[in-house]
Amino acid sequence: MDFWKPYFWRIVFTGVGLITAISFLTLGFWRTVVILLCCSVGYVIGMPKDKEVRLPEWIWFWRDR
Repeated sequence: MDFWKPYFWRIVFTGVGLITAISFLTLGFWRTVVILLCCSVGYVIGMPKDKEVRLPEWIWFWRDR
């Protein structure tokens, strides 16, 4: 299993890209955009709950640099 460790994120994002491409081809542009938007909203709502981070801190993280 150590073989996959250095390539984990490449594999994950390649899979995400593949799923997105298939969605564009089968569902169309706007339906895919709506699905991606809904997933993004769910991610933004779920991230603070997982890591106990308040949403404004997560949005404005770049200001502290």
